[in-house]
Amino acid sequence: MIPSRHPLARGDMWKAAIIWICLAGTAFAGPWPRGKGNHFISASLAYDIGGSGVSPSYYHEMGLSPRTTLILEYSKAFSGGDRVIARLSRSFELDRLNLLVGLTAGAGHVSGDAAGVLGLSAGRDITLLGMSGWASGAVIAEATKAEIVGKGELTLGINARNGAKYYAQVSGTTYLNPAPTISIVRPLWWSPPITYTITRYPPEVRLGLNAAIPIAKKTWLDVGLSRGVQEGGSTRIKLGLWRQF
Repeated sequence: MIPSRHPLARGDMWKAAIIWICLAGTAFAGPWPRGKGNHFISASLAYDIGGSGVSPSYYHEMGLSPRTTLILEYSKAFSGGDRVIARLSRSFELDRLNLLVGLTAGAGHVSGDAAGVLGLSAGRDITLLGMSGWASGAVIAEATKAEIVGKGELTLGINARNGAKYYAQVSGTTYLNPAPTISIVRPLWWSPPITYTITRYPPEVRLGLNAAIPIAKKTWLDVGLSRGVQEGGSTRIKLGLWRQF
């Protein structure tokens, strides 16, 4: 498929080819806008074979304008904490690079604490194995009073002729824990009374293979398998539903 110089004005064929870039339940969304009045819903369950249990999630995109999308997210971590986030995503074209860029910002709460979210994504259409496809990347930072969570994701996908979507992902998550230290007696008069010690935990990196299989009109069954690549990384199975309307 020959890329258009105006991604936001592409037809139904192009939209169908690239909008399915989000992993069900993830905090990520690509740069492609949903389109005014259009909706996309994803609900999924992820099961950790290592014994961490089941994590449910819900993800909803609502097109507010040709370039602006409202995103609502809910998920429950394997540790049990709830995550509820609402954010806006705005798309911009880089015509010379045939690239679409998305900026997103929002707020919500994570495990009862107020949270702020800021992210950047980029993507473009590709041809792979004689089929249309897409490549995208995204980074997002999520901050609460307790910690800052940084996440990144790379996605490569193809659109099969039977309507199925097959995509591979590499994702990473890291945590920064800024802990304040209060000094009651300052050894030097210019020493600050409060300093911060930032603890950075090793990132978790996962590799995933996924397939979205059409089961009804504008409805897909989303299945996936992912594995943590670091020592002791667990294997997770994902089962979800996608619905566009």
